[in-house]
Amino acid sequence: MKKGVSLLLGLLISISMIPAVLSQDQEQQVSVQVEIWEIPYYPPSVLIVSPENVEIIPNIWSNIVVVVYDNEMNLENIYLMAYENSLDNAAPDNVRNHYTWVASKSTGTWRFSCPLGANYIDNINSSVQENPTENTYTAIFRVKLARIAASGFWDLYVRAVDNVGLDNYLENINAIMVQVYLEMSLSTYTLSFSGYKGQSVYATQSPMTVTVSSNRNFAIKVKAAGNFISNGNIIPASAAKAIGEEEVSLSTTYENVWKNVSYGESVQRQIQWRLDIPSNVVAGNYTNTFYVRVETLIVPPSPQNLVQNPSFEDDTFWQFSPPYSTRSSERARTGSYSAKQTQLATSYGSYVTSDNITNFTPGATYYLVGYYYIVNPGGGALPENYRLFFRVRWYPYWENDNGYIQTPGSGFTATAFDSWVQVSYQVTAPENAVRARIYITAQRTSTAVPSTDIFWDDIWLSTQQP
Repeated sequence: MKKGVSLLLGLLISISMIPAVLSQDQEQQVSVQVEIWEIPYYPPSVLIVSPENVEIIPNIWSNIVVVVYDNEMNLENIYLMAYENSLDNAAPDNVRNHYTWVASKSTGTWRFSCPLGANYIDNINSSVQENPTENTYTAIFRVKLARIAASGFWDLYVRAVDNVGLDNYLENINAIMVQVYLEMSLSTYTLSFSGYKGQSVYATQSPMTVTVSSNRNFAIKVKAAGNFISNGNIIPASAAKAIGEEEVSLSTTYENVWKNVSYGESVQRQIQWRLDIPSNVVAGNYTNTFYVRVETLIVPPSPQNLVQNPSFEDDTFWQFSPPYSTRSSERARTGSYSAKQTQLATSYGSYVTSDNITNFTPGATYYLVGYYYIVNPGGGALPENYRLFFRVRWYPYWENDNGYIQTPGSGFTATAFDSWVQVSYQVTAPENAVRARIYITAQRTSTAVPSTDIFWDDIWLSTQQP
C-alpha cells in the first residue's frame, strides 16, 4: 500500500513537469482605475497696504508696506499703485498723478522697478520678507513722487499674483494726502545799479532768472524793504521797476510780476530790474533790499467721477447682456475698450448697466455725460433712424427696485454716424434716493431700418463737467 501511494505521487509530479502540457503564452486581463486629484491652488490674499491717512511730500522718500498671505508660498509679482483719487488703477502712468511700482521674483530673487524710472524707487532699501510659518510676504516699497505730483488725496492699490496667475487686490481710498511742493532759486542774490541823475539804468545782473519747481500753478511777486537810503538821503522805492509779465513799481507790498505760471519742474521766468534815477537826487551810494516771493495758487479740486471704470478698461462695475451687449476692444474713444451693442431691435433692450452708485448727495445736481459711436450700416439709413437711452435710475430702497425715478425721462435721437458724439444731461438726485444705477441702450425706429453696432465710452457722473 505504501508503494502504491508513492507511485501515485511520483506520477503526479512527473506529469506536472512536462512542458508540452501547458501553453507557452498566457494572458490575463487586469482592470485598472486611476483617480487624479486637482492640486488645491488658492489665490493669494492682500491683507494690508499702509500707510493710511498719511501726508506724503513730493521728492521725499516714503515707505509703503504691503502684506500678502499666500497658502502656496509661490508669490511671483506684487504691483503697487498710487494715483490721484479722481483716477483708477487702469489709468496710464505719469509723474503727475499715477505711479506703478513692481516687486518681482520671476528670476528667483525679488527685484524692484518703476516703469516711470529708477528715480522713484529705492532698490537698495526696498525688500520682501518671506515667512513660511505664517505663509506671508511683507514687502517694503521705498518710493517717492516727482516734485510735480498733484497735491490732494491719492488712493493706494495693490495686486498680488502667484506663479500660476492667480491674483488678488486691495484698494485703499484716499490713503495718502500729497502735500503742496514749492522750491525756488535765483540766478543772483545781488543787484547793482550805476548811473547819472535822470537816467534809467538796468541792474548789471539783470535779467534775474527765477527757477521754480512746484506741483501747483504759482505767481512770482516782488517788493522792497523800503526806500533807498544814503547818509540820510532817499530815493523812493517806486523808482525801482521789476519787469516780467507785468511791470511793477516797487513798494513795501508784494505785487505780481508773473501772475499765473503753470506748475512744473525747474520752470524758469526772468525779471528785469530797472532804476529810474530821479533828476534831483543827491549823488551817493544807496542801498536797499528787494524780496522775491513765489506763492502757489489755489486750484479748484479735480471733479470726482462717481462712475468707476468709466472707459470699460476692465471687467468690473458694468453688467452686459451677451451676445447683444458686451465689453469690446473693437473701438474706443480713450483707452482700449468700450461697451458695444449690436443687432439693435425696435424696442429698448440688451442694457449696459452699472453697479450701484452710492456716494452721491440727495438733492444735488449732477452732470451725466457719455460718448456714443454709431456705425453707418448703409442701405439708406440715417442717424435719426436710431434712438438712444442714457439715464440714471435713482432708487429709494436697498432691498428692492420699486419706486425708482429715472432722469432724463426719455431717450434721444442720434445725430451722426462714424464719429464719437458727446451726450450730456443735468440730473438731480431725489431727496429720498439711497442708490443709483446708469442704464444704456439703443433701438432702431422700425424693422425697415438696418441694424447696426453702437459703442459707448467715457461715462461721467459728477457735480462738475468733465
